[in-house]
Amino acid sequence: MSKHVHTVSDMYIVPENISIIFIFCQWLRKHFFVFIDEYGKIANIINYQNMKKILPIIVILLIFVGLSWYYRDNYSRSKVLSTINQLGKETEFNIDAQAFQVKTDQSEIRWQGGNSITRKKHYGLVNLKSGWLSVKDQRLIGGEFIVDMMTITNQSLTGESQQKLITHLSGDDFFAVEQYPESRLVLTAVNMVGDEYWVSGNLTIKNITQNITFPAKLAINDQYISAQADFSIDRTQWGVKYGSNNFFSNLGDKAIDDEINFQINIQAVLTPNFQLK
Repeated sequence: MSKHVHTVSDMYIVPENISIIFIFCQWLRKHFFVFIDEYGKIANIINYQNMKKILPIIVILLIFVGLSWYYRDNYSRSKVLSTINQLGKETEFNIDAQAFQVKTDQSEIRWQGGNSITRKKHYGLVNLKSGWLSVKDQRLIGGEFIVDMMTITNQSLTGESQQKLITHLSGDDFFAVEQYPESRLVLTAVNMVGDEYWVSGNLTIKNITQNITFPAKLAINDQYISAQADFSIDRTQWGVKYGSNNFFSNLGDKAIDDEINFQINIQAVLTPNFQLK
């Protein structure tokens, strides 16, 4: 039985300048009491009035030394974070991770939808255009997939009926593939529950993006990844409302399920020189 995805709020990243201030405050707190202790010893030697005059200078010097220490040790990290931000990727790309490129000719996306009243099902395929997965220490940490919506096919019908359904799915009532030829899934979070991955990602269909969460099974070795997922989405959240009982009345036996099920099989190969696009 397929599992329905959970739509969740977008994930947020703490701005880097806030992180810098926080870390510096942590450093200052750690060293402040050491300074106060040394200050007390000096105060016993130097006249109190003179210490009042030079205290602001000491504090300024302490702050300067602290900032110099922080930026010296974290300059390279800041440069890496800046480069990542410029990539515009929704997934965090780890410079120590391995990139696996999806073999589109060996991967498959099966879809299934149905009539809400008669329960008659239609099913078919849609092709992956490209994709990659990021792995570190034999664990999935990110990835992205682009689906070619122009390749929607049907396997439940034949002849004229089959072509009529494909034309309808590709048209404005459903996925408007001429206007929106690609759909995209960008992974935003990956967690392990037992031997099963729970994957969150931003799914974009018809230029509408929703964050979804679904279970997946992966087999990872040094050279290959095999991944499978089986889940359903509510198409109306992406503006595909045709035939939905939740938006139209008096549909009778013409009502179409809001849920679309996807059974996905991904095969990917280690690609050391793979470039993120």
